[in-house]
Amino acid sequence: MKKFTANYAHTNPNFVIQNLVEKTIESDYLPLLYILKNILQRGCPTTLSDNLQKKLGVGILHERPDFKTPFLFASTETPKWSKTIKGDEERNYFPAKDFFEQIIPAHFGEYAFVQSLIQPEVEINEILYYNNHFVNQQVDFYLPQAKLVIEIDGQQHKKEVARVSDAQRDVHLTSNGIKVVRITTDELRQNKFYDKIDVIKQRLGESEYDKILKHYKKAFEKSINNSISEVEIRTKLLPTAIMRFQILLIELLVNNYLNFNENWSFNIYAKEKETGNFAELAVENLLIWFDNLCKLKKLPFKKPDFEIKLTHQEKDFNVKTKTVNINFSLFERWTDENTIASEDLIFVRTDYFGADKNYFKVSTAEPINYKVTEADKPVLEFFLQNIFEKDSFREGQFPIIENALNLRDTIGLLPTGGGKSLCYQLPCLLQPSVNFIVCPIKSLMYDQKQNLDNALITNTNFITSDLSPDEKTKVQKEFAEGKYLFVWISPERFQIPTFRDYLAEVNANLSIAYAVVDEVHCLSEWGHEFRTSYLNLAKTIGKYCPKANFIGLTATASVNVLKDIKIEFARKLKKLEDENIKSLLDYSREELIFDIIVDNGNKYKFLEDTITELVKSEGFLDDNKIAGLVFTPNVNGDFGCYPLSKKLNQIRHNKANWFSGEVPKIDEYDERGFKTGKRLPVLNEEAFKKHNKDVQDGFKKMFIHFLLRQKHLEWV
Repeated sequence: MKKFTANYAHTNPNFVIQNLVEKTIESDYLPLLYILKNILQRGCPTTLSDNLQKKLGVGILHERPDFKTPFLFASTETPKWSKTIKGDEERNYFPAKDFFEQIIPAHFGEYAFVQSLIQPEVEINEILYYNNHFVNQQVDFYLPQAKLVIEIDGQQHKKEVARVSDAQRDVHLTSNGIKVVRITTDELRQNKFYDKIDVIKQRLGESEYDKILKHYKKAFEKSINNSISEVEIRTKLLPTAIMRFQILLIELLVNNYLNFNENWSFNIYAKEKETGNFAELAVENLLIWFDNLCKLKKLPFKKPDFEIKLTHQEKDFNVKTKTVNINFSLFERWTDENTIASEDLIFVRTDYFGADKNYFKVSTAEPINYKVTEADKPVLEFFLQNIFEKDSFREGQFPIIENALNLRDTIGLLPTGGGKSLCYQLPCLLQPSVNFIVCPIKSLMYDQKQNLDNALITNTNFITSDLSPDEKTKVQKEFAEGKYLFVWISPERFQIPTFRDYLAEVNANLSIAYAVVDEVHCLSEWGHEFRTSYLNLAKTIGKYCPKANFIGLTATASVNVLKDIKIEFARKLKKLEDENIKSLLDYSREELIFDIIVDNGNKYKFLEDTITELVKSEGFLDDNKIAGLVFTPNVNGDFGCYPLSKKLNQIRHNKANWFSGEVPKIDEYDERGFKTGKRLPVLNEEAFKKHNKDVQDGFKKMFIHFLLRQKHLEWV
């Protein structure tokens, strides 16, 4: 069984494919299949392609996808478990199965529907983080939506796990927020389990869990009453079914069930008739994606013809030869039903775990040299449109992206606001690889992460000093496991031996296409923002990621800075040719107007007068839509951002906020009103981090609203 996290809609994101025999093909098409699989799973949910938006009537120019209101799947049918729920076969005694099949529907009252959400025999290490002590340890039943474990004590399988006591298991689970309820077989036999059922129902009724369970109950009732709306079908069910079928198609191609030299035949039993022609839409759209990848790679590709036989009635479905047989359901969760069915029947089912579990892992192969030329620009614009929802490249972006996709170490110079981030993001997504970005400023990391989250590309992360030690370890470990398409990292981290070990692990087990160095001018001692942590950065990356290609990006670099950068890159390369330095010919910014004011010794007075004038003429600050930035050289002192914000708030009440790299400090006074000589931080470290994030998010939100008004857009 393979597990996946992928979606085009706000429904259950996790699903499984059962009875798929894995036998990876050797083909020039395999890396492209991996790339497409990564692109489809880039976020959860992620954006429907332009073609699907038009077919389904959703998206930017149509009805907006609703990613706030969840539509969750709950089946009305009793799950079919034939072998998994254990008991005493010799005595035909199955108390756990009786509990599951009889007691839950009879005694759980309004929560009886959770029967379809409860998974039997779950590994403790699947519920929580991996722990060697609990390898092969299972609980009888687990309900993820309530973090609830139910144990039926007295079964034969308890003897098989005696090396770990029940008490040890319970401590491990409860200390991590999992509620454990134990019911003995004697209590079941003597009908003395009602108090335990009350404890379970009390847990389900807690506000934290009742809120999510109500969404499932609503879905359960919709299914019973057949009251799913046409809008819900079009924006929730169909997109989810299409995504799952597309991932299945890729798995079928990767494992040689299908190939591009033969026509395709599908025999599908889809339990929910509401999913309609999902399979046809999924195949057609996948072939459009793959056709463009092949054009970019210069591989011959002829779209295969395909035939789909689809039924929604089980009695009309029979497994056939010379076709791919599929049992497909959104509402039902997986069981062991597949073990008693034909081996030639592939099952696609929803998983038990929700959005807090992410099964995504980057599919990797050797990086691809696409040999891109100007003639490939329309093909790259297909990916630009369908991944980033942008119609065309900005000036200067294409030469950088072209060079990077041709696997040449590249320096890209674009002015601030010129779209530098896209110059690494698109190449990274078009390689079957894990990638990382060296970034010297935390706020830049957060900004780029948020931009991608807004574009529904969420399988990324960062490692900063704002994370706790445990969080850093978790992100680094997941980076080494290939859980992220790319990660933002500070240059200082490359000096830490443990991180270098993680980097070596990535390089050994996966593939790294690009080592991106953002603000690459920091590499140079001639640069105005030189960082000592950049010393030997290129050499370190070259040692631990010898096959990775560099992409260095900056807004400006002098001749001396470029020379320094070339020297640093030469520690990995023999030489960085000038032709691999891509820059605009014209840096003029016609949209910017500069006034130079001769300092008259009272900067604050000038600022106050300027704001007053803008308020009169532009409605500045009054409507919370027009704002400005004031840059200061310091955090504290006469020209510090913190005291300046206090002054400005005296003339424009609560309109001026501050943002800084370190916590501002103020003088301490004794009870007599005299300075003590000490300076105290205005916020503790945790509150300071939150303040900076709130200010950054607020500014970003304001700026997006400004762009929407300027361009008359309805969707970003």
